[in-house]
Formats: sequence, structure tokens, C-alpha cells
Amino acid sequence: MRHLGSLLLLVVVGFSLRLSAQDVFMHPNAGQWDDRIEYKIELSLGELIIEKDAFLFYLNDVKEKIRGHHGDEHTHDFHENEELEFDFHVVRSKFIGSSWNGVAINSDSSGHYRNYLLGTDRSKWKSNLHSYQSVRMQSFYPGVDMLLDTKKGNLKYSFDVAPGSDYRQIKFQYEGQNGIHLNEEGDLVIETRFGDIVESKPTAWVEYPNGKQKVEIKFKLEGGIVSFVVKEDIPEYGRLIIDPDLTFSTFTGSTSDNWGMSATPDINGNLFGGGTVFGSSGAYPVSPGAYSSSNSGGSVDIGITKFNDVGTTLLYSTYFGGN
Repeated sequence: MRHLGSLLLLVVVGFSLRLSAQDVFMHPNAGQWDDRIEYKIELSLGELIIEKDAFLFYLNDVKEKIRGHHGDEHTHDFHENEELEFDFHVVRSKFIGSSWNGVAINSDSSGHYRNYLLGTDRSKWKSNLHSYQSVRMQSFYPGVDMLLDTKKGNLKYSFDVAPGSDYRQIKFQYEGQNGIHLNEEGDLVIETRFGDIVESKPTAWVEYPNGKQKVEIKFKLEGGIVSFVVKEDIPEYGRLIIDPDLTFSTFTGSTSDNWGMSATPDINGNLFGGGTVFGSSGAYPVSPGAYSSSNSGGSVDIGITKFNDVGTTLLYSTYFGGN
């Protein structure tokens, strides 16, 4: 009798230029964002967006320059009308021929949740959304699941290849980078204006019913398309693990340019928050009939917002400040 197992192809990718010890979570899209977004991960230089068939690095230095501009009056000569210039770079890693139909299993949920009250369309307001550290995207390729994991402080992605399926169908192509090459160590290096994204040379082993055995594996870069090459033949009953690391930038940090400075409940448990808000008028959400609906101070103002006792409903929100 022949033993049939599953063929697991683990391609693990991590990001690190400035990694943080804080927990890293994938934030799911429940309708609050553009339909092309499945999950978001926060970076110190922008964000990583997980799409249906791609990873999109939306890199920018907005937060970094705003903090440098407003963060320390003793180290920066502040000019009220000074205009900041920001740098951006979008890099996309697209999986060629992916067949994912949107079915995902989320696990390792966060203890906290997020509420999104975006714009005036209440259908886009989503509350009690937990984030996750493990996601399985089923049938990412025919017979292949993609696994995403952030429990070790970086993003790892891997592939679980079922018996009879071919790991060689997994191919991806980077778009928008300044350059791409394989270095002497066999790492895949993707060049951006903010630093290199590096996918380290993968390691691999085959798991059998009675043990496992290491196999040789490497990246193949041909015509701008990246794939994997395993030296040994993999038997149908073996389970293949492919395990590189992807490094770029820290996955933590707020994506907002509004800084909370104070918070308190009232006697009914409703929640008040106040802080510094940046941007032109309209950048901070205000409620109808608010005390002030515009940023009269120019680039910096105060924002005060009130929520219900569980944080799921915005009761009112206003600018509060002058010139």
C-alpha cells in the first residue's frame, strides 16, 4: 500500500532594516479599504499590502519627515509655511498564474481590535476587527496553499503543495524596483530607493512518514521571473519544505499622521480622545455641526473626538484651535 502525504513547500520571507520587538499583525480588509487589498502590515516606511496575487510595498518617508519636522522644536527650525517634500517608491511582487479564489483561514488573533470610521459613507465603517498572525490562503495555486505568518516579528510566506501537484508552478515577478539580482550567497536582492528587499537563499527538506531529509534548493532568476529549483526528485508521498527569509523594514508603527495625546472616559463610559492632527482642512474626520470643521492653523491643529463606550461609534469629532 502506498502512503500518500501532502507536499509542503514553505517559502518564508522576512523583512528587516529596523525590526521591532513589538508584535506584528496582518490587518484584514472587511470592506473599509479598496477591494484589491486583502491584508495590510504596517512598516516604518509605509506599508505592505497583501493583494489577491501579489505583495505590494508602498514605501514612503512621510511619517519620518513629519516626525523630524514637528517632533523636536529644539532640533528643527520650524517654519509655519514650510512645505515638506516626500519620497515614494512602490514595488510589487506578483505571483504569476495564481488561482486564489478568496478563501482564507485566519488564526492567532490579536487580543485587541480596531474600528475604522473612514469618510462619510457609514457602510465603510467597520468595527471590532481583530488582526491575525497566521493566514492560510487556500488553493493559491492548483493544489497549493499559501501560508502567511508574522509570529516571529517578520513576515514569512510559505507554500503547502499537495501530493501530485508541482511546486514549479510557483513563480513570481517583481515590478517597480531599481534593480534585481542574485548575489554570491544565492540571495535574491531587490533594490529600492529606501534600501534593499532581500529574500535569503532558501533551505528545504522533505518530510516522510518516518522522518525528514534535507534537499538542495535555490532561486532561479530568468527574464525577470523568479522560481525555485530543487536538485532532487521529490516522491509523491514526501512533503517538501522550502524556507527562505525576506527582509526589508520594520512591520510596526502607526500609519496615521494624527498623534493621540490624551484619553478619558465620561461617567457613562463614552470615550474621549485628543491630540495633534496634521494636514490641510478636511484631513481629520469631523462630525456634522462640529465646533470647528477646518484646520484654521494651517498644517497643525488639535483634534478632539468622542466615541461610544465600546469604541464602535463616533459620537462627535472636531478641530479645536486657531492661528
